[in-house]
Amino acid sequence: MKDYMKIFATVLAVFCLTSITNAMDNSIRFRSGTILAAEISSKKPDIVIPNKYDSLPSYSSPMYAVLYVKFDEGRAFSLYDYILSVSGKPYRCVAVAENSGTFNTDAWDLQKTDPSKIYRLLFVTESLPGQQIEYTLKFRLFQAPVSSTTVKFLNLENNRFSYFSEIPSSGMLDISLGELLKKRPQ
Repeated sequence: MKDYMKIFATVLAVFCLTSITNAMDNSIRFRSGTILAAEISSKKPDIVIPNKYDSLPSYSSPMYAVLYVKFDEGRAFSLYDYILSVSGKPYRCVAVAENSGTFNTDAWDLQKTDPSKIYRLLFVTESLPGQQIEYTLKFRLFQAPVSSTTVKFLNLENNRFSYFSEIPSSGMLDISLGELLKKRPQ
């Protein structure tokens, strides 16, 4: 009987720890790593466009969508790897930034990413209504068993994007705009 009680207590403890860990983990996996946060704003972030032939897509009411990701060990990344899609309309990744760096359209091919760093992927989309805006992140190079992930973006309206240092390692995909703004220094 004591052995059954020990087994039951162990199973219960593992179940509780798993539930607590999942509740605290506000991130989602995608093909190349982990998405820690997803924000969208009408406020344009700083973007370096060194190549005169590069340009950002132009829309009458542009929105700027940023994914905060950590790539898995040994992953490379190119701006051409992923698109965001909503209602069948694709939006390409236009720039990437590492940690606190400025978005750069010229950094289109990262041969080796660092899993300890946060990378910010920038997409320019059209304005959509709502506080939570849902896009599908699609891997576009070839069909893979897991080639798309649904991501809910937090609409920041005209507020600035989060600094990479404000993103907890467990992610913050389930935060509301009010909660986010309360956490920010004034």
